[in-house]
Amino acid sequence: MVIDRNQSQDTLEILSLTIGMMLGGLAAVLIVGFLVVYSLQVGGANLHLPTLLPAEWQAALVAQVRAMGFPLQGETPAYWYMSRASALLGYFLLWASTVWGLLLSTKIAKSALSPVLTFSVHEFLSLLGLGFSAFHAFILLGDRYINFTLRDILLPFSAGFEPLWVGVGTLSLYLYALITFSFYIRKKIGQQTWRTLHYLTFGLYGMVVAHSLLLGTDSGLPAMQGMYLASAASVLFLVYYRILSSASRPAKKRA
Repeated sequence: MVIDRNQSQDTLEILSLTIGMMLGGLAAVLIVGFLVVYSLQVGGANLHLPTLLPAEWQAALVAQVRAMGFPLQGETPAYWYMSRASALLGYFLLWASTVWGLLLSTKIAKSALSPVLTFSVHEFLSLLGLGFSAFHAFILLGDRYINFTLRDILLPFSAGFEPLWVGVGTLSLYLYALITFSFYIRKKIGQQTWRTLHYLTFGLYGMVVAHSLLLGTDSGLPAMQGMYLASAASVLFLVYYRILSSASRPAKKRA
């Protein structure tokens, strides 16, 4: 039996990506599990911290967990920290997904990677970014300083705190979900409609940048402003490059 070399390489690449996702998920589960066990123990539950780690490591972890606001009781800022951290992760993943999608339409990615792998990575980045973005919004239900309700999060421009930019965030989350789940209805709506729908990604990215810059508590820091500026500039550059590449292609001759 003859095995296609390209197919074998694609299989190995997808397998390595899957293993990486599994290891990353396992690490996340272990970290969250540690935080839950610690919160329950401090809250009075008859639980013990894992004894697999040296005592010095456990002490360092406990000190870091306390600095983050755990256990989740009273006026803990842990909900706010988790929201800000997941917001940054969601932004980076949206940026990566947008950049990856732009690269897919150029010869840069097409000549280096297989179509199956590139499309799978694009889909995975979008799903992961959507997950972190949703976590960023709904984890604020536990914060006692802002006191968001489910209505504040789900209904645009209804929040008592910064209703305009919170509403922009809500709309961007809905748009993000629409674009992401269009991966699974592409065959039903057709390739052309799916591509047209994906052009909304540029509007989504602009909304998220505005939401992040004008609402994020750390957006006034020079490092954060530089990060938003550099990432947005990279997207604009790739858009400009794609337009130039499309304009330079020779027109197809009519039969």
